[in-house]
Amino acid sequence: MRYYIEPSDKRSEKLIALLREKGTEAVELNAQTVSEMQKDDVCVFSPAKKLLPNEATGLKEGITLFAGNLSAETESILRQKDITRVNFLADEIFAHKNAALTAEGVLALLISNTPKSIYQNNILVLGWGRCAKAAALLFYRLGVRFSIATHNEGKLGECFLYCDECYLKNDFLMDLKYFDVIVNTIPAHVFDRGMLAEMGNNTLVIEVASVPCLEAAEAERAGVKYLPAPALPQVFCCEAAAVLMLETIEKRG
Repeated sequence: MRYYIEPSDKRSEKLIALLREKGTEAVELNAQTVSEMQKDDVCVFSPAKKLLPNEATGLKEGITLFAGNLSAETESILRQKDITRVNFLADEIFAHKNAALTAEGVLALLISNTPKSIYQNNILVLGWGRCAKAAALLFYRLGVRFSIATHNEGKLGECFLYCDECYLKNDFLMDLKYFDVIVNTIPAHVFDRGMLAEMGNNTLVIEVASVPCLEAAEAERAGVKYLPAPALPQVFCCEAAAVLMLETIEKRG
């Protein structure tokens, strides 16, 4: 069995090295090596990469593929090619540990993109999924001042375990001007032009979600600093992220 690692982010090189340390044959997936792929080999794509239909078509029939979320069209192609599909993000342990690494990346961006100490900033965490919970837990442990806003009424009580100021749905808008940093984890458009105007000048919005919460041009006009932050684990802690990928691969045999 041979492992083919797609080299789209910093985790890839680390993962190849980790596999080789264990005596496993591992190579970078490219135009040359893809033609060498055999049935029962394993192909690994970054959890953050969207495997395109044309890329799926080029894979060998009968292999095992590790990747993140894929489109319905890509999934259909994989089924037609009898490719065993393993979704990193469907593994609860991987997803929660990856969220914890994402939270570390958020903290790094917060420190490097605001003039204040983390203890001077007033932070709002938008959402209450895995990444929001991981960020809230990290902020709580550090003693940072922060609030949480969730649209899930059933989860509001849980939010109060992490901080004293929690908002349901859009109740946070009444205090919008008081936040120095907003960490968005909601994959939806949240802030319109009027809301951006309500924010304090130089408010930092860290975008963790896959869908932008605002229009970047409108944010710039309003004096809001918008910082898209995709795939934070590979940016700030690629070695730990590669170890996490390897753990998930080995767990599946």
